[in-house]
Amino acid sequence: MASEKFRRQLRQEAELWWKEEIIDASLYETLSQRYQFAGLEGEASNRFLGILLGLGAVLLGLGAITFIAANWQGWSRVIKVSVLLSGLVGVNTLGFYLWRSIGASRAAGNRRRWGHALLILGVFILGANLGLLPQMFHQGGPVAVLFLLWGTCVALMAYGLRLTSLGFISLVLLMSGYFSGFGALESPSLDVSLWSWVSYFMPLVIVGIFLPLAYWCRSQVIFGLGAIAFVITFNLNLFWSNGFWRELWPSWLLGSLVFLCPALLWAFDRDMWQLSGVWRSRRAQLAKGSVALQQNFRAIARVIAIILLCFNLYAFSFHTVWQGSSQDDFYGTFAAFDTWTWAMLADEVLLLLGAMLGWMALLKQFPGFRKIQLRALNSAMVLLLIAVPVGLYCYAELVQPLPIVAPYVLNILLALLAIGLIRDGLAEGSRSFFWCGMVVLVLDILTRMFEYDTALMLKALAFTLCGIGVLIAGIWFERKSQARPARKLSDAPAS
Repeated sequence: MASEKFRRQLRQEAELWWKEEIIDASLYETLSQRYQFAGLEGEASNRFLGILLGLGAVLLGLGAITFIAANWQGWSRVIKVSVLLSGLVGVNTLGFYLWRSIGASRAAGNRRRWGHALLILGVFILGANLGLLPQMFHQGGPVAVLFLLWGTCVALMAYGLRLTSLGFISLVLLMSGYFSGFGALESPSLDVSLWSWVSYFMPLVIVGIFLPLAYWCRSQVIFGLGAIAFVITFNLNLFWSNGFWRELWPSWLLGSLVFLCPALLWAFDRDMWQLSGVWRSRRAQLAKGSVALQQNFRAIARVIAIILLCFNLYAFSFHTVWQGSSQDDFYGTFAAFDTWTWAMLADEVLLLLGAMLGWMALLKQFPGFRKIQLRALNSAMVLLLIAVPVGLYCYAELVQPLPIVAPYVLNILLALLAIGLIRDGLAEGSRSFFWCGMVVLVLDILTRMFEYDTALMLKALAFTLCGIGVLIAGIWFERKSQARPARKLSDAPAS
């Protein structure tokens, strides 16, 4: 089924064509049945009603929690347990019963929406049970444990019901638990609890929970948000709990692992572990309709990878990054690792293995070896943008500093990335690619002007030229994007 935006535009154009007698009534009716024009208004109404029901369920959940808190002290333990458990079981049972209503009628659709709202309400009641029942029996703990346990339970509900909304709530709860217990990452020891280990390896937890859930629910929202959460937790663990603040790991290793996330996301593929076409079971084959879903997931992962590359290359383009060198001993730093430090390397090693498998699969279809792709930002270009900074940084940290060569090369790579984005934006008519490349290029030029000691007249000239360049490029892009459809129509062969 085509997207709702496309169907609305097609309905408007088809009605205009019918009025101008370009098509007849029978062709319009065929288009209407094929793209279900009659159901567009109902879908918009159902979506709005679903949002209202979800918001109402959240407010009801907050009201129920507030009501219980207001009368908590006056109730006996039996009443407290009865209220909490009956509310949890009753709301979720009724919500599941209504949600699984079968039928295509309007009444069945309304029952499913009400059931969905009650299931969301049951999530909040579950949180109240997890927070209040342990207190009744004098069992306490940090708030982070509550959020992590709550998010895990909601994730199990999302798997059982295949609901994107529950997956989103689970991700929010797990991230809340991660940030609530973030201070515990500063003082690791071997006597930490299970939930502290979960916080330390939160990137792997997010991948293990939400990547299969995204495929199970066929949800691009869960995949995209899960990828963003993975990037955030990986970098925070890398630089805060393991890295610069605690100085557990050598600087050359940290500088290399910065580029692990974009490398893994760019090479992401559900079947990237299948290095050979010989070993391929029938269950591993993509089911019907999953090819488009996999392509959408890969596109989301690669957009996030490009954004990370922009940030990383921009951060490494400053000359202060390359001024000094810690001269880490390649073997001595690893020999000094204790048991805990080695354990903290587990997630990085597993993710590095996944990235290596993904890139080994991409080697078979590299554009530089088999065919020339039209896109500037292809796998070969991305590999160059990742391998060169990592190699330069390791050389600068282990051998000798590169205060002149490295910033020069990194600025060239950042300019190549910006030009590649601009070129792909022009080729595909994508405003987001084009303007992202323009922003990166202009930001790089202006940053270098302020970073180095240059005259005011030169800075003024740089501002003026960048402003003129942006205006000219924007006007040219808009004219070209508007002329592209007309040129395609004029170039089409006559039937």
